[in-house]
Amino acid sequence: MRGYVDGDGSLICTDKTYCFSFTSTEQFIKDAIQFFGWKECKLCEAGQNKTWRCANKKLVPEYLNTLYENATVYLDRKYEKYLKMKSP
Repeated sequence: MRGYVDGDGSLICTDKTYCFSFTSTEQFIKDAIQFFGWKECKLCEAGQNKTWRCANKKLVPEYLNTLYENATVYLDRKYEKYLKMKSP
């Protein structure tokens, strides 16, 4: 899943907000949020697919911990954003 988010996901980290999103089929998104126990934040149209988006300064770092904590393989630029969100 981390590789999927690194490839088709987005992490935004500003002073005011954190945002985590990824694009896929609606079924994949539903299965992923159920598997990880994430709340369904917002599901948006993205062509034939959907984009799941969570913009919550508390939840985003928590969700990203699931993917990046103790990781040894990751996309550096997204991992650096995760670290920034984890320790503001």
